[in-house]
Amino acid sequence: MRLFIDTTSLLGEETGIGRYARQIALAAARSSMFETHFSPCNPTQAKTDSPGLLVRCKKVLATHPTLYQTAKNVFNACRYMASWKHGPQYDCYFEPNFILRSSVRSRTAVVTAHDLSCFRYPEWHPAERVRHMERHFQRSLARATRIITVSEAVRQELLAKYGLAEGRVVTIPNGVDHAVFHPMSVEQCALVRQMYHLPEHFVLHVGTLEPRKNQYNLLLSHTALPEPLRKKYPLLLAGAVGWGNAALYDTIKSTPHVHWLGYVPDAELAALYTMADVMVYPSWYEGFGLPVAEAMACGCPVLTSTDPALVETSGGAARHVPPHLVDTIRAVLKELLEDVDQRRAMRQLGMQRAAVFSWEASMKRHLQLFWELCLNS
Repeated sequence: MRLFIDTTSLLGEETGIGRYARQIALAAARSSMFETHFSPCNPTQAKTDSPGLLVRCKKVLATHPTLYQTAKNVFNACRYMASWKHGPQYDCYFEPNFILRSSVRSRTAVVTAHDLSCFRYPEWHPAERVRHMERHFQRSLARATRIITVSEAVRQELLAKYGLAEGRVVTIPNGVDHAVFHPMSVEQCALVRQMYHLPEHFVLHVGTLEPRKNQYNLLLSHTALPEPLRKKYPLLLAGAVGWGNAALYDTIKSTPHVHWLGYVPDAELAALYTMADVMVYPSWYEGFGLPVAEAMACGCPVLTSTDPALVETSGGAARHVPPHLVDTIRAVLKELLEDVDQRRAMRQLGMQRAAVFSWEASMKRHLQLFWELCLNS
């Protein structure tokens, strides 16, 4: 069976969708069930922790945003022109990132819709991205033989909004790479602590700096803590550069006891989770919430929002607060920082819950779905 997988999401800094795409692509590459083809890059020939092409370009042109945007436009134009030429026929085409390529010919097609934030909250996305989704997403849904969602919460949203047949939409949760995300040793933590000049105690947030992640309310909540608590537990933000965050950067720079670490590779991120007293993830909206699952796998107590997908992922092992209530976020964070016994209990509950999610199980279900579609088409 000839399987095609779009690996464009591996060109950027590897956040949620990139991590998901890599795991499924690597599983397909190892499987004897398929003759697997990748474009534009082969995941077996790229290191997981190496920066992608667009990331390297962005870093080189960091002080020249116009040149970076030009390079990005050229890249997109090349992809568009390449789509004019149709390639060979495949038995199954898997698109891990919302939009099926029109240039890929296949008897069956599977697309993953991670969330509907572009449609529910367009103000949280760049206008260019919203226009792209509005132009192509429904067409992809219509073409897809099956649609994967990473949580039942998103599946129900998708069914309600587009009136799809229930059998066409399948929930396959994301996984956790337990070989990477687990409680790290004292020695490993000490190396990362020295590398990033970390304090003994800290509150951690992991997420791309963008409006949807709700970092601004997190900053307000942390700033409202009593001064001794804020000083003992500074707030560290780990995540890639996003968009719409100019005011957020200014606030971070001017706020005492708050530090931005930038993008942190997985192995070092696992140590951060292990060392953190609490990981706070007050996102307005998520499709799954991978940082929540990965933090729990490392034994880190999690305070997150009441978004349905995050409640589903945490499975009762985290504390939840409405993302718009700054005073409530502050109060629960204060309670957790002052209650060592509660944090200890949450560490155990979190590790038990995170054990439910594995990339092995997720990959198996993906490959089985591709195989069944190929056989029955």
